[in-house]
Amino acid sequence: MDALLAFSSLHQYAYRAASWLRDVLLVPDTLWQLACILVLALAALLTARPLRRNLLHHTEHLPPGPLRPVAVALARAGPSILLLLLLWFARLAFDAAHAATPLLRTAESLVLVWLLIRLSSRLVRNETLARIIAIAAWVLAALNIAGLLAPVVGLMDAMALPIGNFRL
Repeated sequence: MDALLAFSSLHQYAYRAASWLRDVLLVPDTLWQLACILVLALAALLTARPLRRNLLHHTEHLPPGPLRPVAVALARAGPSILLLLLLWFARLAFDAAHAATPLLRTAESLVLVWLLIRLSSRLVRNETLARIIAIAAWVLAALNIAGLLAPVVGLMDAMALPIGNFRL
C-alpha cells in the first residue's frame, strides 16, 4: 500500500512539473528570451578574444598611474561588459514589444554580479578583502534574483537602532 501511495505522490509531482513546463517554460515569450540569451552569449564569446586584445592594447598607451590598473581590469572584463550591455538592450527591446522578460532579468543579474565580482577581485590586492566583497556581492545577487532584496532591506531598516543621528 505504501508503494502505491509513493507512486501516486510521484505521479502527482511529475504531473505538476509537466504542467509548469508547459505553462511557464515552453511559452513563446520564454523561448524567445532563451534564444536571445544564447545568441547574445555566443556573440560575446566569439568576440571575447579580439575585444580583450584590442582593449588591452589601448591600455598599454596609458601613462603609469592609479587609473591604469582600473583600465586594465576593465579591458580584461570587456567581453562581460559587452554581454551585459547586449542583455540590457535585448530587455529594452522586449519591453518595447510588451513581452515578459523574467529570464532576461535573471541573466542580466547573473552577468552583472559576475562582472562586479570579477572587477573587484582584480582591483583589490588584499585576498581576504576580495573574498569578503565577492561573498557580499553573491548574497546581494541571490537576494535580488529571488526578489527578496527589498523585504530584507525593509526588515533590516525596521531592526535598526538609532544612535544619535546615526542608524545602526
